[in-house]
Amino acid sequence: MTLTVPVVRTKIIIPRRRTEILSRPRLLSILENILDLKLLIVAAPAGYGKTSLLIDFTYHTQLPVCWFAIDALDTDPQRFIAHFITSISNRFPSFGEASFSALSNFNQDSMNLDPVISAIINDAYEHITEHFVFVLDDYHYVRDSKLIDEFINRITLEVSENCHLVIASRTLLTLPDLTLLVARSQVGGLGYEELAFLPEEIKQLFSVNYHQSMTEKTAADMVEQTEGWITGLLFTAQLSPKETSSRLRLARVSAIGLYEYLAQQVLEQQSDEFRLFLKRTSLLEEFDAVLCDEIFSQVQEIAPQNWQERIEHLLRENLFVLPVDDETLHLRYHHLFRDFLQNAMRTERPEESRRIEFCLAKYYEQRKEWERACEIYKRIGSPKQLADFILLAAPSMILGGRLKTLSTWLEFLPISMREEQPEFLSIIGSIAILRGDIKNSMVIMDKAIRGLRENHNIEALTATLIRRSWAHRFFGNYDLALSDAEEAKSISITNPQLMKHYAEALRSIGLSFYQSGELKKALTSLTASLEKYHQLGEAMDAAKVLLDLGVVHLTLGEFDEADNAYKKSLVFWQSTHNSLWQTNLLNNIGVVQHLRGMYEQAAISFEKAITHARLAMNPRLEGFSLTSLGDLYRDIRALPEAYKAYELARAVSESVNDQALQVFLSLSEAALARLTGDMTGSEKNINKALEIAQKGRSNYEINLCHLELCVLHLLQKNFENLGSCLNELLAYFSKEGFHLEELRARIYLAIMNLFVHDSEDSEQTFINLIKTSFNERDKPTVLRIGYEVLGLLEEHNKSDVCSVEFAEFTIELRNIETSLIPIRKTIRRHSETVQFSTPKIMIRAFGKCQVKIGDHSVALSDWKTQLVRDLFFFILQHSDGVTKEEIGEAFWPDSTIEALRVRFKNSIYRLRHALGSDSISFIDDYYRFNRTLEYYCDTEDFTQELAIAEKSVDVDSKIHHYIQALNQYRGPYLPKVDYEWVIIQREQYHRTYIASAMKLTDLLMSAGQYQMVIQYINRVIEEDSCFEEAYRIGMKAFSALGDRASLARLFDKCCAALKNEFGLEPATETAMLYKDLMQ
Repeated sequence: MTLTVPVVRTKIIIPRRRTEILSRPRLLSILENILDLKLLIVAAPAGYGKTSLLIDFTYHTQLPVCWFAIDALDTDPQRFIAHFITSISNRFPSFGEASFSALSNFNQDSMNLDPVISAIINDAYEHITEHFVFVLDDYHYVRDSKLIDEFINRITLEVSENCHLVIASRTLLTLPDLTLLVARSQVGGLGYEELAFLPEEIKQLFSVNYHQSMTEKTAADMVEQTEGWITGLLFTAQLSPKETSSRLRLARVSAIGLYEYLAQQVLEQQSDEFRLFLKRTSLLEEFDAVLCDEIFSQVQEIAPQNWQERIEHLLRENLFVLPVDDETLHLRYHHLFRDFLQNAMRTERPEESRRIEFCLAKYYEQRKEWERACEIYKRIGSPKQLADFILLAAPSMILGGRLKTLSTWLEFLPISMREEQPEFLSIIGSIAILRGDIKNSMVIMDKAIRGLRENHNIEALTATLIRRSWAHRFFGNYDLALSDAEEAKSISITNPQLMKHYAEALRSIGLSFYQSGELKKALTSLTASLEKYHQLGEAMDAAKVLLDLGVVHLTLGEFDEADNAYKKSLVFWQSTHNSLWQTNLLNNIGVVQHLRGMYEQAAISFEKAITHARLAMNPRLEGFSLTSLGDLYRDIRALPEAYKAYELARAVSESVNDQALQVFLSLSEAALARLTGDMTGSEKNINKALEIAQKGRSNYEINLCHLELCVLHLLQKNFENLGSCLNELLAYFSKEGFHLEELRARIYLAIMNLFVHDSEDSEQTFINLIKTSFNERDKPTVLRIGYEVLGLLEEHNKSDVCSVEFAEFTIELRNIETSLIPIRKTIRRHSETVQFSTPKIMIRAFGKCQVKIGDHSVALSDWKTQLVRDLFFFILQHSDGVTKEEIGEAFWPDSTIEALRVRFKNSIYRLRHALGSDSISFIDDYYRFNRTLEYYCDTEDFTQELAIAEKSVDVDSKIHHYIQALNQYRGPYLPKVDYEWVIIQREQYHRTYIASAMKLTDLLMSAGQYQMVIQYINRVIEEDSCFEEAYRIGMKAFSALGDRASLARLFDKCCAALKNEFGLEPATETAMLYKDLMQ
């Protein structure tokens, strides 16, 4: 998972439980009641043992626990939520994909948390099937962030009941709806009164940890003097017990004063060398031996030492240090002790402290932990050092969309520096562009470029020219975009330090050529850009260029090349969970599938693209994906659904100023209006698109609008000037390599000539064109074009010059409508964005026998007898048809021929009367259900989805279709129907369901989706409680999740089922697996 915000691993690991921690049963019992609460607040001043109590709780509870140790840098909502999601994902590996995707597209400017919160809540609901605890430690560091308060408030209110938050804070919480949660009895709490140590606990603490006995009176005196403050008690344990009471009386002041006094007393007991080690390491915040060596080796005053030995000594001395990682002995001091040590170090050795912290800042820079580095520079760096740091971090921050954080950093610079220095103007201009501040961004960029030319900052100038080229291209100024990109290329081509800028300049040139309609030049530049990025090892930039190349190849009609480029790029962006880029790729992959006639796959791709666009909160890409979905629905003649998709696209497009989207959407709406016979509305939409295209001066978009006008005139048989217009368009599309548009222009021109010249030559030209275009690549496009103009072709078909070949082609076009019915039926299953109209007939055979016509359920009174209903399912089951004799054998085996004839005729009549006269066909002595009707049948969907799953090569596709299939199975086939043909089929479906569910769990195990494995294993066990293979897979899944308690319960369930059913013990394989997993 790649995030723009680095996640500090040690913050989301449950700290190790030190043996010195005293278990406090009276408090643990309160925490154990958390299953009845959604939120438990542990609020007390510093040093009352909040963290120690919660660590102890995590080692006692049977519930899974997630942990997040909050610090001051987590006030950035994006950083806070990144750690929040990662903590849950670490404990529940199947959780996180949707949540990370939503976060990766979080816009710091809009600060709209809704998509992120919704994604986390839905993600948890779908992938976490057990109760769990989430500990947020030191929440007081972020309590002033209203957005984080709102985030936690919404999560607490809306997350499912299996999530229980524990928030530890020095201050009371200010969640907006806390009173509502209290009123619902969903909140519990512990305060300093409960956390304060009682005399009996003090006696136990000193006895167990320090082997000191204590009287009741002494313990009571200590409670009175320290008010049960555990930190004060621990300090006294470090001192001589004889001096404890006198020292406490001497220092009886405020808690902080008492702390400083006692800390100094403890520190004085250490050697000079070890005291210095404590103070130096406090500056590192969290450390291990490797980090100590990395940082301290660069500081002249610090001699080489065995840092591992120092750390082990620190642990033995138990000096208020918290181990946070089992693997590397990663430590951090208790925050009070850390603050005390840091203050002492900075006061006593200020120059050495600065050098250590500067080395630490450089270390953070190398790891791109920008916030940590920035905090150091803001505290101790000069304006120039901070400025140099911001220039280094800015590209990464801009790429990650962290514009607000970057803007905040810029405010720490002197006004004269950020408003006059061109390097910072370039950054500010880039931020303005991304925020949509069009006018201001171009003014700032122009000023930045002038300044960079004057001070000869070649690198910054190149980067800024590329950014301005992007801005020009976005707003349709392709000539200006090309000019900037060409200049950036010429500057960088000979400079080895600017090769990445050179590659990006090539990309910008290619995109400018593409959007201005010069495809061959675009292909050349983008290919060169891709090669350069591969040479530089820049995988992310190469993935971007692959997307661009796919678009150009698609436009050229090179489907294989386009599909290959898209899929290579998609692999990278899926690995980073970046919804923005996945949207682009899934939409474009869907377009390729659509053009190839792979309608179901295209529908799935478009649906995924729309989901990712919404996660990315990108209305522009959502608009394109909705338009693509509408085009698909239009071509399969789901016209009401196409209208709804375009309506949704129009609604989201109004919030963005994107020329290409407005043009393509208007042309799609024009095509739909044309199909519904609204020629006036169609022409209005085309002219609207043309006006927008002419403003942007895109030759491709302008000519595309003219092509749509030609189609309109052709259908209206308005042939005046049509030939010359189509010939001009054909010349342009052919020259620039727009293959699909060239093919359309040729076909429309050939159809026009059928009417203008009405000769055998014109018809033969048309037939030859169709023949040459009936290849694997173009046939679906030819059929779509022909189907729209079928009325014109049938009109010519009636003429005297019509040939047999032409007539056969029109017959093939007429059959398209019949072929679209099952396609619409299949796509309806995957439709989420646009609700399809209800099919005419709904049939359910799994779990119940039900038939609905529209909203009306066909009741027994409609069937007249149950036998008629069963007859329908018999005919439905036999897709190849059944004869009258086969029906008689199944239902009336003992009837005479005459009785059979009467019963059969009456039953068929009643069946057709119940469902409609066209529901049952009789052709060539076979009775069949009329599958040309719009209908849904769960058994057919079950079978079809399984067939697709078996054929799929892609693992994600296999999983998707197996899930779709298994969701159709809601129980036994035709329950309470006992004919032999039903019993046989019922058993077959049952076996297929079990086998398919097990195949799915194998795929999910390999994908690490263990929660889903458990979900489907439970469904298998519901169907067959003694199926040991299912139990074994389930135990492996629980083991992978680290849930030993559930693993044991599942094994016990297996033992009980086998004992009750067969009086047997589990197989040796099952028992040995259990033993191995529990070790």
